[in-house]
Amino acid sequence: MSQAVLDRLRVLQEFSRSGGGGELLVRSLDKIISLERERLTAKLEELAEGLRVYEAKYPWTSGVFQEQFLAGTLGDEIDFFEWSVLYELWQGTQQRLKILQSTEQL
Repeated sequence: MSQAVLDRLRVLQEFSRSGGGGELLVRSLDKIISLERERLTAKLEELAEGLRVYEAKYPWTSGVFQEQFLAGTLGDEIDFFEWSVLYELWQGTQQRLKILQSTEQL
C-alpha cells in the first residue's frame, strides 16, 4: 500500500476518533470497499480464465501444479513460470477480496 493511502487512512481514523465524519464517512468508505470488491472480482475471473487455459493444456489443477513446481519436480518450461506467476496473482487477488468481503458483516 502506498504511503499516501496510509497517510489518508490515519487522518480519517484520527478524524473519526475525534467525532467527525459520521454517516457520510461510513457511506463513503462502504462505496470504496464495494467498488474495490467489484474490481477484484472481475480481476479474479480474468486470472481464473488464464489458469483454465493451462489446466486444459496440462494434466494438473493449478494448486497441484504449483505444489509440484515449487518442489522443483517439473522442470523449467516457460509455461510453468508463467502459470506459477498467474497462480500467485490469483491467490493474492483472492486473499484481498476475502478481506474486503469480511466487511459485509459490519
